[in-house]
Amino acid sequence: MCGIVGVLSLDGGHVNEKVIVAMRDQVPHRGPDDNGVYANSCVGLGHSRLSIIDLSPLGHQPMSNKSGDVWIVYNGEIYNFQEVRKELEQLGHRFRSRTDTEVILHSYQQWGVNCVNRFNGMFAFALWDDCEKKLLLVRDRLGVKPLFYYLDSSRLVFASEIKAILKFPGIDRQLDWQGISDFLSMNYIPPPLTPFHKIKALLPGHYLVHHDEHSSVTCYWDVQFEDQEDRSQGEYVEMIQSKLKDCVKKRLIADVPLGAFLSGGLDSSSVVYLMREFLPGPLKTFNVSFSEASYDESEFAKLMAKKLGTTHFEVNCNSADLRHHFDNLIKHSDNLSADNSNLAVYLVSKLARQHVKVVLTGDGGDETFGGYPTYQADLLAHYYRKLPSLIRTPLVNKLVGLLPSSNKKLSLEFRLKRFVEGAEYSPAKAHYWWRIIFDDDQKQQVISQDYRPFFELKDSSETYSSYHKVAKVTNDLERCFYADIKVFLVGSILSKVDNMTMANSLESRSPFLDYELVETMAKVPVSLKIKGLDTKYLLRKTMAGKLPAEILKRKKSGFNLPLGEWFREDLKDLVNEVLNQESIKTVGFLNWHFIDKLKQEHFSGRRNHDYKLWGLMNLVRWHEKYSS
Repeated sequence: MCGIVGVLSLDGGHVNEKVIVAMRDQVPHRGPDDNGVYANSCVGLGHSRLSIIDLSPLGHQPMSNKSGDVWIVYNGEIYNFQEVRKELEQLGHRFRSRTDTEVILHSYQQWGVNCVNRFNGMFAFALWDDCEKKLLLVRDRLGVKPLFYYLDSSRLVFASEIKAILKFPGIDRQLDWQGISDFLSMNYIPPPLTPFHKIKALLPGHYLVHHDEHSSVTCYWDVQFEDQEDRSQGEYVEMIQSKLKDCVKKRLIADVPLGAFLSGGLDSSSVVYLMREFLPGPLKTFNVSFSEASYDESEFAKLMAKKLGTTHFEVNCNSADLRHHFDNLIKHSDNLSADNSNLAVYLVSKLARQHVKVVLTGDGGDETFGGYPTYQADLLAHYYRKLPSLIRTPLVNKLVGLLPSSNKKLSLEFRLKRFVEGAEYSPAKAHYWWRIIFDDDQKQQVISQDYRPFFELKDSSETYSSYHKVAKVTNDLERCFYADIKVFLVGSILSKVDNMTMANSLESRSPFLDYELVETMAKVPVSLKIKGLDTKYLLRKTMAGKLPAEILKRKKSGFNLPLGEWFREDLKDLVNEVLNQESIKTVGFLNWHFIDKLKQEHFSGRRNHDYKLWGLMNLVRWHEKYSS
């Protein structure tokens, strides 16, 4: 992985190389091995390199073609670059290095912008064509690698991280109220929005071209669910097994040590099992443990490590770690992302980086194979809505309301209350509701009165609903799959993983996010993804006989932190320190009295507001660091 930055002057102004260096130096963690800058009168490119393939100086970036009129800065990995290179060599191209960066350069020269359709990988790159005076920004199909940009009448500024864009002089830091509203609803901001009105995230599967004084954004890929193939279950199992092996094998190409995250869940266990087929020698795996029993599942990781013969490393995650690393988490979440598991991913990445430079992960398995508990809720809601309203609304709500508050991970109380609240909505809004943080009424209360007119915006659920509507499928469940790929996966999951791994100069690779696998699974009947209420049915069948029964039968888990308990006990003072009256007043648009009420309700145990408080703590500290 790497960090890229750059600027294109649109008004004839000269690009200052020192500014490009200052931007680049905001992201040294993304590439500590090498750095470079290219600048001419109208364009500047900067790069911080994490060397993975061809560690020699020939991989230095910014990189140019032989004639020096096409330049690139690139972050990511093209897993099929060797195949593309062979095709280019047959067409007469000659290479100076073994890097995939140079393959992108030659591909552009051969096929123009359409070269992106030939790449299988995770990538974000900027390419400057000096002859055409054209700038090209590209992001991979599923959004594994980030790319942000700022565009006004005088410049187009871009970078892997927002903090680098903010380093450019004169950047307008006006907040995006829709983005802030979405964050309050979800604890992340779905792209293309960011916390800043004029800074956008390039959408996955899109590229931006600036040419002839005009900028345009084009979609070059989208997942299609409509052409489902008629095969037997056995044929699907055989097909997915072959495809998974290929996805893992492609991600083992590296000139540096690699390992894997191993939580003991179905996804990471499947990845490590398949890695073992290609890497019979020593293999290092990494996991997080918790002292809180309902959150700790490290025994399953140890079980898999023993079965597969890996050298297993584990780091304990506790409240003291959150206190110590809180500001660092904010630093590396400049796009305002407050995932509950940020700290756990940060710590396991820090541990892994002491031993390897690359890890394979199980990220994307839930979206690709249908693994989230929310999909079970979607199915149950269909039948729940058939109950007579006289029974459904007053009686069920009363019974659920009697359940006591709980700190346990995904407790019955939490799931039932959330289900009953959301099941009354349409399928699209209900799916959004299962994960909501502040609903619309609560959002009106958490916003200070003077700023409420700024938040009279579209309902945050409309982002989900818009994708739900355009999905070319015939059933609501797959519409939810599609919306999750477009919203939750890229806005929350991939943002968290990239932020926290790259904070530790660690490259993560996700076999389940191979776009060819995603396309293949999109053609699998939904009945083989979720059978009854069994999630990831086809993956479980594919891995049957390979993984222990304890792993195959495990429910969806994750690295969620026991914030509810921590905030009432060890970290009560941290909550009060961050969410104090003066800090809330400084932010301006938040309502101190309502936030203080949330704190007191949580501290007393009357209610569990852990997700709300965590989001607010991130928002307040982020505002202090980045808003001015």
